[in-house]
Amino acid sequence: MTLRIALGQVLAGPAAARAAPRHLLLVSAGVCLVGRAALWATPAVRKLRRAAPAQAAQSSSP
Repeated sequence: MTLRIALGQVLAGPAAARAAPRHLLLVSAGVCLVGRAALWATPAVRKLRRAAPAQAAQSSSP
C-alpha cells in the first residue's frame, strides 16, 4: 500500500503541471461518483444490512 501512495505522489506533480487544479478536482470528483455508483450497482452491496450492535458483557464482580 505504501508503494501506491508514493507512486500517486510522484504522479501528482506532473499532473498538476499539465492541468489546472480545478480540472483535476473535477476529474477526481467524477471518479469518486463513478466508483460510488459502481458499488451501489452491485447487488451484493445493495443487499447488505447493518449488523445488530453487540451486547456489552455485564459482569458484576464483588
